[in-house]
Amino acid sequence: MAIAHARWAARSGVAGRRLSGDQVWDVVAESERPSEADAVDQLLERVQLGEALRRLSPEHREAVVEVYFGGRTCAELGAELGVPASTMRSRLYYGVRALRLILEENGWLAP
Repeated sequence: MAIAHARWAARSGVAGRRLSGDQVWDVVAESERPSEADAVDQLLERVQLGEALRRLSPEHREAVVEVYFGGRTCAELGAELGVPASTMRSRLYYGVRALRLILEENGWLAP
């Protein structure tokens, strides 16, 4: 999964840039133009993911968005925020875990 995100980040030109939540969706929208048939499904998935991300704590959301969508490493993000890389890895782990639970709870992800 991390490899796919790294490829996406490199391909879309966001690797190494810090993105806000709204900018992430703009980059996703620009980089992957869906076909007419898939457009509704992809829009629904983006809305569901956005809603689930909003339910995370700010620290967890920042870690998940910056690492998975922004193509940054925990070490880079930790250095910028002034926290140890191990703290960022922990925030990422618990953020992804909480995100998965939220998605499963809403029936948007198979258990």
